[in-house]
Amino acid sequence: MEKPPYKRIWYACPYCGKRLFIYDNTVLVKGVYIKCKGCNKEIKVQIKVH
Repeated sequence: MEKPPYKRIWYACPYCGKRLFIYDNTVLVKGVYIKCKGCNKEIKVQIKVH
């Protein structure tokens, strides 16, 4: 079984573009909410990495 290549990616706010956090390419995130410190909007985070 091969390991996937490790890559770190910034997750940016879809409204203002501010970088919020770093995730890697092995993550699966559903239904997480985070508040942007740039525009104060609440963002639903969903990350599916193939």
